[in-house]
Amino acid sequence: MKGSLFFAAAAASLFAYSSAEAQKVTAPIIVADNNAQTVTFDPGMRIERMVVGRDFQPAGTIPAPYVFLQNQFVRFNESGAGTFSFRSFTPAAPIQSDDVVLHGPPTTDPGAGWDTFSTTACVSEITILLYNPTANGNVVFDLELRVHPWNGVFGTGAMLPAYTQNVTGIAMNANTLLFLTYIPANPIPMTKASFIAFAGANLPAGGLGWVIANSTPGNVAMLPGRGTFRVDPTATAGSVYTTLPQGSFFLGIRGTHNFVGRVDLSTLSAGAQPVDPLLYQFDGDADGVDEGMRRNMIELEITNDSATPFTRRITSYVDENGSFTFPVMGAISKVVARRLDNGLKVEFNRPDLPFWSTNPCDPTNGGTMTMLFGDVNGDGIINDDDLLEVLFNFGTSEL
Repeated sequence: MKGSLFFAAAAASLFAYSSAEAQKVTAPIIVADNNAQTVTFDPGMRIERMVVGRDFQPAGTIPAPYVFLQNQFVRFNESGAGTFSFRSFTPAAPIQSDDVVLHGPPTTDPGAGWDTFSTTACVSEITILLYNPTANGNVVFDLELRVHPWNGVFGTGAMLPAYTQNVTGIAMNANTLLFLTYIPANPIPMTKASFIAFAGANLPAGGLGWVIANSTPGNVAMLPGRGTFRVDPTATAGSVYTTLPQGSFFLGIRGTHNFVGRVDLSTLSAGAQPVDPLLYQFDGDADGVDEGMRRNMIELEITNDSATPFTRRITSYVDENGSFTFPVMGAISKVVARRLDNGLKVEFNRPDLPFWSTNPCDPTNGGTMTMLFGDVNGDGIINDDDLLEVLFNFGTSEL
């Protein structure tokens, strides 16, 4: 973990939970949620990362980009103090789960239900963030990942798990945040909607828990998470926050849709290059500034070639390597990426044959496109006008 963490103490407060779903009227099965806790950041807190499983990617390749993120967990007040919440695994309630809806077709409301068999994305890593309170002391426990296909319909239970991966003997020190990454032996074909569940064993009674993210970016197209928690993913209902901001569990899923591109941002200074989105809330360069997601943000422009061409722009983001992934259909002629600063666009065009891949587990590789910077006035051209703008302002500085 790069850099240091310095957070002032702040008053802790518990979030209110409801046993009924908040967004729609329904008659859910009542699930008690009485083990959520909010804590303050401690300057002495340990930050650790553990990767389990065998990396199936060919030697020398960079990790797959993220297909889903729920990662904003620190809530800062005006003085810079930070708090976060976690929901405990306990011997009496050893299973926690959260819903995931991936970007990609179908894009409309599920209605009668999304396909629970067709692959929308191919997953190579799943990361969660755990917290072990000081009172527990050092602990050793087991935690099994379960991926449950789901039809996305409100008030319906998920199917039985299509994938499981058990990790035994996980050791956590007291007062520790642990980024725990599961790497499957082979990619996991994931349907558009799923429940990601974790089942614990040998759990401490003192409240080891899955950290809760708030006001999260959602998946790669900024679709927000639904924030539905369940102790049993196959049950027909769980519970959600009754007050804003709504929460989801901290969850990072790397993988691919059927297209992958990479934007080379190496000409930027180190302070402007993208970071691992899982770590973006930490001050990695120890300059006292929480940079947020600005260094990772891009705009994607997707254009089709129908009789009446249509262009759609969405906000997305790249990972620490400049990589992104996006589901494309045959009618899409190109995908254009822009950074929200003075860089020129980079364009990924549809291959002549065999067009875009239809297989997320074997996606079209758009390659690496170098982004040129210097379009000072934002007119899409780097020319004398930009040079004059720099000359007229030469010598000015924030320092």
